[in-house]
Amino acid sequence: MVKLSVIIPVFNVEGFLERCLDSVAVALPEDSEVVLVDDCSTDGSGRICDERVLRDDRFSVVHCGVNVGLGAARNVGLDRAVGEFVAFVDSDDYVDEHVFSDNLRLLCGVSGVDVLEFPVCVGGGDGGGERFYVPGVCGCVEDFGGWVVRGGYVHAYAWNKIYRASLWCGVRFPEDRLFEDAFVVPSVLRRAGRVMTSDVGVYHYCRRVGSISDSVCLRGVSDLFDAYLDLYLSLVDFPGLGCDVLDDLYLFLCNHFIVLSGLGGKRSVPVRRISFRGALCHRRRLNYRLKALLWWAFGGGYCGVVVGLRKLLGR
Repeated sequence: MVKLSVIIPVFNVEGFLERCLDSVAVALPEDSEVVLVDDCSTDGSGRICDERVLRDDRFSVVHCGVNVGLGAARNVGLDRAVGEFVAFVDSDDYVDEHVFSDNLRLLCGVSGVDVLEFPVCVGGGDGGGERFYVPGVCGCVEDFGGWVVRGGYVHAYAWNKIYRASLWCGVRFPEDRLFEDAFVVPSVLRRAGRVMTSDVGVYHYCRRVGSISDSVCLRGVSDLFDAYLDLYLSLVDFPGLGCDVLDDLYLFLCNHFIVLSGLGGKRSVPVRRISFRGALCHRRRLNYRLKALLWWAFGGGYCGVVVGLRKLLGR
């Protein structure tokens, strides 16, 4: 039985692909597979995929006849994957040695855990100017509500996680959206029994000029706003979440609304009242306390005030 399926969508990344595939090959546990989905690349990426398949029988490749986009390419990989667990890697990124084998061992060692999150290193891919993000406390095991409480949605990446494959049954990435992770990852984690965090290994997320995440555009910000609006509305009546947790998620949604408004986007935020006492919540970071106080003072006019200030300051 295949233990882990690693899905790698590939599109015009000839200069980065070998590094990615080499790192994944080393990090794989026994009895695992890698599903490459060549999304109709026009450079040498498809050839690199074919060469890898010939020399490593753990790899297979699907060549798309037309360019379908990142979400759809990941869905093609999910349809082909046969592993008990599944993970995603973007083809211009790379992973640390044994990041999958060691973390999979951790995941399987705790009963009832369906998802494991591991650290991310964000940088330019050249080893400089990087920052590390470790999700939560190492070894922490929590339910979906706990994931929301610690603000896991802020880093709702598909690729720094190992999932039990059954969580994806009937669930696929949206194929007409940018930042599709933000739409689907919270839904998948909501299905999970428990989520575990780890400080073992690192996923190296490489910022690249011209990539989707490197570009701030109206469509992308609109899609992010829609994803977090869906999440907020789905959690308003979620049992066990305190007002302060929902206030933080609401303010996070407002952040995206403010950026969207600055780009000329047309959306609206639902009405929510933040109390003065709630605004001063000691658990909240200082910048969020200030935002909450502004919301308490200006109510629905808060976003307009901040948009105006950003324009005045030229931001």
